[in-house]
Amino acid sequence: MIGAILFGAIIVFLALRTMAGIEESEAVVARFEGLAGACEGEAVAQAAPFEAGEASPLTVAFRLSDGEWLYDPTAAPVERRAGRPQDAHLVLCLGPSDSLATVACGPDQDGVAPTRVYGEALTVRLVAARRGEVLAEEVLSSAPDLECRDEQGPVVRVSTEQLWEWVEEWR
Repeated sequence: MIGAILFGAIIVFLALRTMAGIEESEAVVARFEGLAGACEGEAVAQAAPFEAGEASPLTVAFRLSDGEWLYDPTAAPVERRAGRPQDAHLVLCLGPSDSLATVACGPDQDGVAPTRVYGEALTVRLVAARRGEVLAEEVLSSAPDLECRDEQGPVVRVSTEQLWEWVEEWR
């Protein structure tokens, strides 16, 4: 009996903890959504000023999804991520994204060379948040162009490391 009560208490505790984590995550997303306008060229008065050559400007990233800029905390390394909107010097805008595709190196049994998706072409834009000024824009490819590909393997996405190599070139 005591074991059942203890088990029930643990389940209730875990459920409450999960709900609190979700609410906290939603609060973080809501806190940063005012910076999303920088991806459309809007100046964000609450952001920190940025000066070229600044040693470690803090960044917030947004990813385009269904026509909307969504906060993406995973796109910036922890040490470069702004903890508060007013600390953000730069906004990294990710999107749109297209598939990199090629044909099979030879025809299949029906005489057709099927299309093989192998990577991603991601448009990236780095914006000085307070001014809404685009500092750099480029399309990053996750893999080199291929003439053909025999097997459909995993699709390689643009990595966080690749993004940050590009950011380091431009800041």
